[in-house]
Amino acid sequence: MGYKNPFTILGISVDKWAGASAEDLRRKKKELLAELELSSDQYLHQHGVALSKQDLNDLFEDLEAEDQRNFHVMISRLPSLHDFLISSRLDYFYEGDASLLPTYSAEFLKWLAPWFVEAYNVRLANAYRQKDLDELRALTIHELPFSPELLTIAYRDTYQIIDEHLIHLTATNEKIAGGLQPDGQLYELAEEWLISALNLLPDYFAQIRDAIGEALEQLALSVYRRHQRGKLSLLILRQALKLNVSSGVRKHLTDLQESLFRIHPEEEWKSWLDQQKNEGVSPWLVAAGVGAIGLAVWLLSKWRG
Repeated sequence: MGYKNPFTILGISVDKWAGASAEDLRRKKKELLAELELSSDQYLHQHGVALSKQDLNDLFEDLEAEDQRNFHVMISRLPSLHDFLISSRLDYFYEGDASLLPTYSAEFLKWLAPWFVEAYNVRLANAYRQKDLDELRALTIHELPFSPELLTIAYRDTYQIIDEHLIHLTATNEKIAGGLQPDGQLYELAEEWLISALNLLPDYFAQIRDAIGEALEQLALSVYRRHQRGKLSLLILRQALKLNVSSGVRKHLTDLQESLFRIHPEEEWKSWLDQQKNEGVSPWLVAAGVGAIGLAVWLLSKWRG
């Protein structure tokens, strides 16, 4: 269940009720319960929210507990955090308020975390799906000061999306190793936005980022061994080497690249890339050997786009 702020839902002033006495709170609760009893549907409608009797009891339980009331006050007085928890607005991150997270007390962070990580999980995964690098950058520029268990929740859906990509990448490699002809669409497995997005993600994703790098290495190897497409293998490796991978994975990628440069010298390779760029042609399609018709289709799709 998402975060609920008693002050917002009940429409009561933070300044007035932050220091309210137990008697004042009991009086206010009794007043609202009376309104609920008189309603036609047994719900109290407050600021667009339908509250049951149990909902009211829960909200006032938070207000009656001094620590929890103070935490709700803190959130109320930081509108960007309040709006992130309530409606997933990202001003908290875009305006730099997220840098304050590590400065909060351990007690407040422990209380805040369950709502925060769930809201964060939804927004991070949505930004990744939408290929929104600006939003990803805003969400990941500051590390989250939570336990590994809570970070698993914060990164859950994004990790699953990347894992599905890794499965697809591995399956494609198996097909190509088995004889399937590679084509220019291999670029989609390591396109620029994907590399940039993976590099923006925090260290929590280091292991799966390495796994993507290793899978691209295997794909490049299969493309060359099975189909002798050295230039296409080099294109795959070029993308893989843009990943922030561990030193061990980077060494394997570099070693394979150097082996291919013995067959396709680096200077000739770079000259070939420049030629494709100057001609406005996708080097992936040329390297995959799609032929004139395939190039014409690609150029037409580019023009229409």
